[in-house]
Amino acid sequence: MCYLPLSSTQQYLFKVLWILVLISFPRYVCCQNFDNFLTRSRSELTCSEVEDFEGIIAQAYTTVADSGLLFGEAFEGNKVEATPFGDLVAHYASNPLNITGGQTDESLQVVANAAFPGITSNAICGVGSSALISPVGNGALAILFDVPQTEVAFDVVLLGDHGLIEVDFKATTGESVEVYSYDDNNQIPSEAAYTQSAIAIDLGVTFSGLLIYTAQGGGLCIDNIQFCVDSTNNTRNLRGT
Repeated sequence: MCYLPLSSTQQYLFKVLWILVLISFPRYVCCQNFDNFLTRSRSELTCSEVEDFEGIIAQAYTTVADSGLLFGEAFEGNKVEATPFGDLVAHYASNPLNITGGQTDESLQVVANAAFPGITSNAICGVGSSALISPVGNGALAILFDVPQTEVAFDVVLLGDHGLIEVDFKATTGESVEVYSYDDNNQIPSEAAYTQSAIAIDLGVTFSGLLIYTAQGGGLCIDNIQFCVDSTNNTRNLRGT
């Protein structure tokens, strides 16, 4: 059976409806699996580069760059809507995949140890300017990798209640190749790890970006991102704007 893709407006309205339905009628939301990337443990990963944000000053940023990684609010082509529930992301990402930052003080926040309960070292958070619970942690967070990835792991620090969390894996072309959706009954692991699946239809599928956003919870930050880098260019180059 063939399905036509939703328009950008339809995508956004669907996300709003999805949140409203979940608020009014709590139910279990399971993973939306493509079987391209499956959950694993960090110890099973072969990539060894780790971004721990310790070299980055704790403050607000529009974008943050390190060797092999670029952080922003979303990807070019996306539309971010700040709502009381948290940031909602609609529209298709452009091809090729590229990062875009939000407005000043409404994009990213690097937080230091003890900035929030559960934060034990520097971490990065999205900022949702209209979120009622906490702007920090309730904004969309996009990650662009310099080279396509087959696996990734990162620590998740919840800043309060779990709420709704989505992790969207993006190909270099901007398409989603895996989407995991979590809620209070199906919570994201505190140490989230994903690897390429041996049962995927396309065994060569990779991802070049992650889009993480949350709603109806206390927000989240991430730390200790484990990934692969280009072995010919592994000089750390911390930058933020």
